[in-house]
Amino acid sequence: MADKQLEFLKSKVSELAQKHRTIVSKLKDDLKQAMEIASREKMRAMNLENKLDDEKRRYYALEAQKASNPSVDSTKEIMELKSALNAEIQKSTMLANQLKEIAMDSTNIESLKDTAYLKATIIRLETDLKAESERTARIKTDAKEKLELLIEKHELEIKTILKTKKEVETHLAELQNEIDSIKSTSTGTNEFLLINIKNLENQNNELKNSIEEKNTLFESKSQELKKAIDDLNSFQLKYNEQIKDHEENSLHFHKLIKEQENELDRLSKVADRFDIIAMDRQVRCLKDEVLHMIKTPSQPRLKITLQNTIELKKRLKRNIEHLDEFTLNTLQEVDEIENLLRNHIFMEKENN
Repeated sequence: MADKQLEFLKSKVSELAQKHRTIVSKLKDDLKQAMEIASREKMRAMNLENKLDDEKRRYYALEAQKASNPSVDSTKEIMELKSALNAEIQKSTMLANQLKEIAMDSTNIESLKDTAYLKATIIRLETDLKAESERTARIKTDAKEKLELLIEKHELEIKTILKTKKEVETHLAELQNEIDSIKSTSTGTNEFLLINIKNLENQNNELKNSIEEKNTLFESKSQELKKAIDDLNSFQLKYNEQIKDHEENSLHFHKLIKEQENELDRLSKVADRFDIIAMDRQVRCLKDEVLHMIKTPSQPRLKITLQNTIELKKRLKRNIEHLDEFTLNTLQEVDEIENLLRNHIFMEKENN
C-alpha cells in the first residue's frame, strides 16, 4: 500500500512538472512574440510622433500667420489641422494602450491560475507525503516490535530445545551405561532383561528422533527470522530511495514555480512601463497644448485642461511603487503644467 501511494505521488509530481514546463515555455513564446510586436509598434509610435510634431509646427505656423495677418482667413485650415492633431494624439494614446495590452496578454490569467493550482497541489502532495512517512514510521515501529517479540520467542524456544537436547543426551548416556552394565553382568539368556534392553533401545531411538525434529524446527525458525530481517532492511532501503526521489522532484518543482513567478513579475513591470510611456506621451502633448492655449486664454478651456491634467497626475501616482527617474520627471512635468494652468485661471479671474 505504501509503495502504491509513493508511486502515485511520484507520478503526480512528474505530471505537474511537465505541465509547468509547458506553461513556462508558452509564457516565453508569448513574451517573445509580445516583444517583437512591441518593437514594431514602437517604430510606429516614433513615426506617429514625428508626424505629430510636423502637424504641430504647421498648426502653430498657421496660428502665427493668422495673428500677423488677420485679413487672411485660415480658420478652416487651422481647425482641420487641430482635428488632425487631436487624431494623432488619440492614435498615440491608443498605440500605447495596445502595447500595454500586449504585455498584459503575456501574463494571462490562465497562467496565474495554473501557478496557484500547482502551488496548492505541491502543498497537498507534501501533506500526503508527510502522512505517508508517519504511517510508514508506525509500520516500521510495529514491525520492529513484532520482530523483537519473534526473536525473543525463537531464542526461548532455542534455549528450551538445547536444554531438552542436553537432558536427552544425558538420559541416553545413562541408558547406554545401563545397557552396557546389563550386558556385562548378564551370564545367561534372561528373557526379561532382553525385553528391557529392547524397550530402552526403542526409547533411545524415539529420543533421537525427537532431537532431530527439534533441530529441524530450530533451523526453520532461524531461516524465517533471517528472511523477516532481510525483508525489513530491503523495504527500508527502497522507501528511503523513493523519499529521496520525491524530495528532489519537489525541489525542482519549487524552482520551476519560482522561475515562473519571476517571469510574471517581469512581465508585470513591462506592462507598467508601457503605461508610463503612454502617459509621458500624453503629458508632452498636453504641455504643448497648454503652452499654445495660454497665448489665447479661455477660462472654460483652461479648466477642462486642468481637470485632464489632474486625472493624468492621479494615474501617474497609482504607479508610485514602480517610480523611476523617467516617471518622476514625467510627474514633475505634470506638476508644472498644473501650476501653470492654475496661475493663468487665477489671473483671468483677477482680470475679470
